[in-house]
Amino acid sequence: MEHSVSERVVRRFLCRNWCAYVVHKNVSCAVVGGTESFLQPEALPCPPELPSCAQYRTHFRPTYKIAYKTVTELEWRCCPGYQVKRLPHASHVSRHVPAPQGETPMIPSQEIHNDIIHPWGGEGQFGGQAGHRGPQSAEHLEEEVQRLSQMVLDMQARMTDMSSNLRLDFQEDASKMLVTLLNNNRQPASARGAETQTFQVQDFSFDHETPMEEVMNKITQVADDLESKTNTLDGLLGRVDRHDGQIRLLMESSTPHPAPSSADTDLRAYLDGKIQALREELLEGMEIKLADLKSSCDYKITSVQEQCEGQEANYLSLAELMDSKESDLRSEIEDLKTKLTDPTNRVENLELRLNSSESSVAALCLSVEEKLKSERAEAIQDLSEALEDKLTSMEDRFTNLLVYTRANSQSGLQPGSPDLLQRDVTSLKGSVQTLEERLNDLDHLCSKENKDNLNLRQDFQSCNTAIGAVERSLKAQMNDIGAIQGQLLNQSMNVEDVNGEISTIKGRMGRLEDSLSDVVRQQSHTLQSVKTTWDQVKTGAEQEAEGVLELHRKQHEELKLKLEELGRQVKAESEQCREKTEDVEKEIAHVDSRIVSVESLCGKLDPISGSLQRLKEGLNKHVTSLWTCVNQLNGTVRAHARDIGGLKGAYHNLQNHIARDHQVPAQHI
Repeated sequence: MEHSVSERVVRRFLCRNWCAYVVHKNVSCAVVGGTESFLQPEALPCPPELPSCAQYRTHFRPTYKIAYKTVTELEWRCCPGYQVKRLPHASHVSRHVPAPQGETPMIPSQEIHNDIIHPWGGEGQFGGQAGHRGPQSAEHLEEEVQRLSQMVLDMQARMTDMSSNLRLDFQEDASKMLVTLLNNNRQPASARGAETQTFQVQDFSFDHETPMEEVMNKITQVADDLESKTNTLDGLLGRVDRHDGQIRLLMESSTPHPAPSSADTDLRAYLDGKIQALREELLEGMEIKLADLKSSCDYKITSVQEQCEGQEANYLSLAELMDSKESDLRSEIEDLKTKLTDPTNRVENLELRLNSSESSVAALCLSVEEKLKSERAEAIQDLSEALEDKLTSMEDRFTNLLVYTRANSQSGLQPGSPDLLQRDVTSLKGSVQTLEERLNDLDHLCSKENKDNLNLRQDFQSCNTAIGAVERSLKAQMNDIGAIQGQLLNQSMNVEDVNGEISTIKGRMGRLEDSLSDVVRQQSHTLQSVKTTWDQVKTGAEQEAEGVLELHRKQHEELKLKLEELGRQVKAESEQCREKTEDVEKEIAHVDSRIVSVESLCGKLDPISGSLQRLKEGLNKHVTSLWTCVNQLNGTVRAHARDIGGLKGAYHNLQNHIARDHQVPAQHI
């Protein structure tokens, strides 16, 4: 009996030497530190011109780094005022010896797990073994307290793991979203290989619209779910507080045995302190972990909402920009269409005018040429007839003169008369020779006029070819003409000037015809009066012919210069039209490239909805795990209630045993 009492006292003092401390430890963990790029070959078909090509694609993957964080744990250590050397019976009771300095001490519940006998088996279990297990009730209570401490530690570890997993899941989701966005970017030609892609813009409208309102509704629903789960956890904390109050009421309502000993008071105070410390530690740890979890969830939800709002604002601004660009392009296209119709009609009218002027000029030239030929032939014929008449008259005179001379010679004239006759013959021969020379000059002048007419015809044919070239250049210009209204107006003015010049040419040709007719009339008049005013007729005819030819040459040169100037103007205007058409094509190509870049940017916005869906699924998983933890906490609370009931029964049994122990020494005394 004395041995059992001393052993019980030793065990009681031994249990008082161990205390639970809240310690802070630094633990390492892997967190996402960023992303890195790497090249990966792709098995794509090579183009025919590059049979053995190597195509690579740039991918992105997350990088992890080692970080440190502080965790809070419970640890069994020597109570204040005790050391390892001062712990009683340290050599006999090896399971209560703390770990050496620098190492984590072994939790006592892990060392005596094989000796634990759960106290919630009922009163019969304690009653049936009262004689054998009475001295070990304090040890059982200590083991139960240690088991509860271990459960609290497990729960804290689970909460820590849950928060770390939630944080890691958020980080992984964010990294996956970033990697997806980076992988969806268009790679340069050096990384993708030699391949050509053609974009064809059918219309300035999108193929689909991103359901941003649906995404925002889902995020709001997830936030509401988290808020409801937070409220549920608050209710759970309230239930724990109520259970704690009920336990306290039960402990206060339990009437202590009369005349309790100081050991019972110390044991009760020790148990109350342990339970109170465990309760406070449990509530504090739960509140801290739940607050951290709630703050992290709120921060993530806020960041996701801000990101979604930013994406929505960007999408709306992009849509407005595309609408404005589309309206501007459509208005510009309509303006170009309206501007192209008027120049086309003007060019057609110009072509018709050129064709009509060409035909009229050709007919006029032919008529003038025929008229000149006929008048020239008539003038030559009249001149030849006049010359023949004059020659015949001269022959008649000469014949009469010969007859007269013969008659005089036969009648016996003076000897000086033959000299006079010889002079007359000589003068007649000189006059005939001068007439022949003048006739030759007139033939030469007529042949020269024929050559001038041939040159005029050749010049007219060259003008016709130049006009045909101008017509072909105008037809080629119709295919390349752009929206240049001012230049087309200038061109129409130039065409009107050409028409005016053609009309002036017609007037000049009419005046030339009149002058030629006057020349013919003057020539006929001079041929009729050649006997009296031969020198005057020759001089006037030569001067008039030279004046007409000079006027014709001047008019021909002016017409040629004006046609050349018109050709240069048409070529310059065609070059300007071609340059402006190329500028318009470049602008349209630039607009097409901008449209392609905008479409690619809109295509990059598509994975955001999928990422948000995955984020929602991850949040649902975390909420499910939170519910699981809540259920586990409920089970833990129920187990604590059962343990407290068992402790209460064990406490009553202990009081009974102590009372019997006091009664037995009194009987011996």
